[in-house]
Amino acid sequence: MNNLLRRAVAGGSIGLLLSMGLVVVSTGSASAGTEPSGSPRFYIGQVETDRGNGAEIPFPAMQQISDLYNQAGLYGCTLVATGTGENQNCVDTADVATTDYQDNYDHDEEDQSVVVAQTSGAIPQLCGTSPTAISIDYVRGIQAAIGGSTCTGETGDAYARDSVVAETFPGIIPGAYGATIVDPANSQTYSPGNPAAGWRPGDPMNGPYSGVAFTNLTNNDNGGGVNSLAYRIYCATGSSRITDWGQLTDPTQPVGSGAPIGMPINLFAVTPTAGTFKTLQTFAASGVATPVCNANVNATADTVGAPLLASDAAQISIVTQASNAGDANPVAGQALEEGEGLYFESNGIYNTNPYKSSVTINTVSGTFAASKTKINGISASTSTELAGTIATDLYVQNIYLTTSLRASTAGFLNWICDNNDTDKATDNDTGLNYNDEITTILSTEFGFPRISCPIITSVANTGS
Repeated sequence: MNNLLRRAVAGGSIGLLLSMGLVVVSTGSASAGTEPSGSPRFYIGQVETDRGNGAEIPFPAMQQISDLYNQAGLYGCTLVATGTGENQNCVDTADVATTDYQDNYDHDEEDQSVVVAQTSGAIPQLCGTSPTAISIDYVRGIQAAIGGSTCTGETGDAYARDSVVAETFPGIIPGAYGATIVDPANSQTYSPGNPAAGWRPGDPMNGPYSGVAFTNLTNNDNGGGVNSLAYRIYCATGSSRITDWGQLTDPTQPVGSGAPIGMPINLFAVTPTAGTFKTLQTFAASGVATPVCNANVNATADTVGAPLLASDAAQISIVTQASNAGDANPVAGQALEEGEGLYFESNGIYNTNPYKSSVTINTVSGTFAASKTKINGISASTSTELAGTIATDLYVQNIYLTTSLRASTAGFLNWICDNNDTDKATDNDTGLNYNDEITTILSTEFGFPRISCPIITSVANTGS
């Protein structure tokens, strides 16, 4: 019917349209029907909806990009005004001077879901091996590899970079809130400072500290593998496991071999299907012949049974407040648990979202910002992420199936991948090029350095 409409309008067959009970309304002078076809936008002349699901870390950025694409539809094709195809089919011969052929001509609508908010958890939905109430067209992914092999045709469009960083909370001085610890070396009680910052028994709680601050998470020390710091912290369960901050901060011993000080390293469990978790876990188990590692195995009792969402340190405060609520001094207990904490999250989130990279203590004003560590001596930054020189680097991507890819989905994914101003129009709401706005969203607002990705040139379904 859409093709018939187009032929009728193009040939001036208004009588045919009226006999069909259809009225076409134009908002201005018509052009000659210059709607482009095929790659990169794959316009098909009708409104479609595409749905993404998956990783929560790129969700806010993808939500903004989706809103921008939806907004571009304001300048899309002129739609059939009444009758068959009403508000759905384009009449490209009724296009006007302001019609935008470079962005969202078909008025497609992009929807971002968080029903399954992890990369590897949502991919089975895409593959059809896991149920979903509403079908999805692609998965928001953040992982070390591009695409995957869960099912046939799985392909990734990586449009930005990121990395995983470890975090401590050196601003928390547990002793200042009434917390005490017992040094196993002499059974004496102390009011502790911050263990990750290098406090050791006998030091003033507010410093200076005699220990060496923990600022570098490594998997290549001591020959790597099962002897590395990362493996011994996150994976080991036997006698080689590093359990106490004193083992990391003793100035008289190699890092990892120091004397315990009675301040355990509190690891906070993270959803194991999250891409950041899998990357940290792979990093920790690197070099192990049989890498059997569950990076949550040594987590605190209050998170191991209910892992946190990835890259949101603010959740730690909710958990620690609840787990210490029955203590004689709950504030002291919360300060101690958080001050002994070791967390990890997206570097992009760390750099751009102070709320998600800080913790609080109940009834205490202010927040305590996380401090990120180096990874194998390298600081996570735009340059190291783009160069791929940090061992925990990630690709921020959209994962789709070539075997079922729809035209509208391909058009949207290409819109993100195509990092070229000349291929996009000006946003009439801001006066900025849409491409520059996408770069600002990714690189500036969310800290994911943008990269270009291959343009999709064919689709499995050309009709939707």
